[in-house]
Amino acid sequence: MRGIFQVIILLLLIANLSQAQIPDKIGLKVGYGSSSLRFDRLSTAQDGLVAPVISLIAEWDVKSWLYISAEPGLVHRGYSDYTFFKPFGPIPTSSSEVRLRYFSLPVLAKIKPFQWGVAPYIEVGPRVDVLLFREINNAGSYVRQVFNEYNTVTGGASAGLGVQMGHLLPSIDISLGARYNWDAFDSYSDVYYDIKNRSAELWLGISYSF
Repeated sequence: MRGIFQVIILLLLIANLSQAQIPDKIGLKVGYGSSSLRFDRLSTAQDGLVAPVISLIAEWDVKSWLYISAEPGLVHRGYSDYTFFKPFGPIPTSSSEVRLRYFSLPVLAKIKPFQWGVAPYIEVGPRVDVLLFREINNAGSYVRQVFNEYNTVTGGASAGLGVQMGHLLPSIDISLGARYNWDAFDSYSDVYYDIKNRSAELWLGISYSF
């Protein structure tokens, strides 16, 4: 498993270094994400946890319609329900809540086929997430065991779509977008569950072109 993560990180570095050393565009994205946990053997997920997300933007021009974007940032994952964990510990007086804060690095191919003033785009690419902090509230012993043993590093993919409003001010672009993130690897596995993170996000971005 460690070797897979090393390959993913290497691919991310190559994707950036193969482009110009200085980005053609830099910026900031802010928004909200709704996250949940994927229970593979149950084919279901917990209730979503809504939390803010923020990331930087570094974008390189490849073609007039193709861009590579690296967007390091702080994202939240977790859940706010205890339905499937209930048999494995004392039932809490209120719904259990788990907040997981990650440093996330998606590297996305962004396709914008039309060079309009207001232009739609799609984006897709790999992603690496590193767990920075975990907060476990109103949870039984089994739930605490699961998230105390949660893998620190995970990876997956992100895909989204949006619209970009170009040059509202000199060299300034505004973008609105939605993105879905899913993990390729389990963050936790035992005889009961194989658990992955997943989330959906809405973004507002502002960027400056050099």
